[in-house]
Amino acid sequence: MSTEAEHISDRLLPADDVCRRARLSRDIRFDGVFFTVVKTTGIFCRPVCPVAPPLEKNVFYVPSAAEAFQLGYRPCLRCRPETSPMSAAWLGNEAIAARVIRAVNQGQLQHASVTQLAERMGISERYLRKLCQQYAGASPVQMDQARRSLLAKQLLFDSDLSITEIAFASGYQSVRRFNEHWKQQFGQPPSAMRKRQASDNEEQSFKLYLTAPENYDFESLLAFFRLRQLHQIERVSDDEYQCCIRLSNGDTTVIKICFNRSRKRLELNLTTDALVFVSEIVVLVKRLFDLEAPVSRILSDLESDPNLSLAIDRLSLQDLRLPGTVTPFEAIFRAIVGQQVSVKAAITILNRILLRLYGEDSKSEVVLKPFPDAEDFTGFNFDGLGLPQARINTLTSVVDAFIQQPWIFEFNADPEVRRNTLLEIKGIGPWTVNYLEMRAYAMPDAFPAGDLIVRQSYSQLINSEKILTEKQLLKHAENWQPWRAYATLLLWQFYNAETATRS
Repeated sequence: MSTEAEHISDRLLPADDVCRRARLSRDIRFDGVFFTVVKTTGIFCRPVCPVAPPLEKNVFYVPSAAEAFQLGYRPCLRCRPETSPMSAAWLGNEAIAARVIRAVNQGQLQHASVTQLAERMGISERYLRKLCQQYAGASPVQMDQARRSLLAKQLLFDSDLSITEIAFASGYQSVRRFNEHWKQQFGQPPSAMRKRQASDNEEQSFKLYLTAPENYDFESLLAFFRLRQLHQIERVSDDEYQCCIRLSNGDTTVIKICFNRSRKRLELNLTTDALVFVSEIVVLVKRLFDLEAPVSRILSDLESDPNLSLAIDRLSLQDLRLPGTVTPFEAIFRAIVGQQVSVKAAITILNRILLRLYGEDSKSEVVLKPFPDAEDFTGFNFDGLGLPQARINTLTSVVDAFIQQPWIFEFNADPEVRRNTLLEIKGIGPWTVNYLEMRAYAMPDAFPAGDLIVRQSYSQLINSEKILTEKQLLKHAENWQPWRAYATLLLWQFYNAETATRS
């Protein structure tokens, strides 16, 4: 077994003394920032692990599960590292490294080679390998193996899939290879570790469970989605969200998400034809419901502004999540239609567009469809749907941009290139771009400073007789970095709550 001297990712770790204090106090703010490797037991843990903490002389710290796997350690069965939030590597300042590591952790090597991934990133294969080794402490292949192991472990404990289904859903090419790798990692076959048997799957569906943080506010996210619900695209009830998504192979599937409060977990209901796409669906759901945000840290930082602290107190806020969208095209399409109109008016127009595109559903119950791609709007007639001509021209230009330069809008694309490309389109300004970055790309510091509701809300908090200008608000917001997107959401919620109270 390797020793702690061999790991090389210290620059992404907090100081050892900080890690020590964090794990001894089980500080949730550090969950996902580092992992504790226990030399005497051969396992690695999250800093919030409930077992009695080992002596400091028997541990060392790494920034990623991949590095712990590479060093020969197994994940703890109590704290379950596969359920921890995003790693420090994901949140690091080095943008290219973060993009590479995110791509690997999203399972892109399941359908592409390292060479192909490097080409997508616009860097050499050698440089990609160097970045992985430097910032995650493992090669791309080792990182992908760790991802597959952790996903398989999660499916084994948190789904009702059979062992065969788990093997292929996790990216293994054969059950034999899956069993061999599992025995190498955990010392026993997967069937011996399973807590329950797979259920009879008469409906050709299965469930998958994602652990949620303490005080997770699923109801607020549902309320946000419900207000913006599109008739043929999604269905939002009091306790469940459904939408249709397009998988990477072009097929579509409906996903259903609800929240089990007693067990503190999101429950995903998926069809078995989506089995091999489980990894990308999990990434999507985590982004849709902002499952991995370090909310305790975000709220603590925002409370340093006494005015935002007042808003948090008035709302009795314990959780704050950025609701996502399924695709970037959906986010920017919603943003453009929603320019200078109310949310209700924007949804009315969007439903008209979808009705013209998809037509009436002949069945009594609406069959959900995915939000259209840019190609679906080629030659589409926007006239007579309530949009001014300038807005129609902007939508047409955006459709062309997505068709002609789709790589710019991928999740791993350079955000500056994307921003500059969009700002060159007539009718798109900073508000639209920042809304896109918030909803589609989960960029925590995206800030639509020109948003009227945001300016009104903060003006009210500071008792200003006049609504702050965009420039004035930007000055106040300097101390909100790097969480200005969450500050925006907070100010939206505060405005809505105050408006409801007055009415």
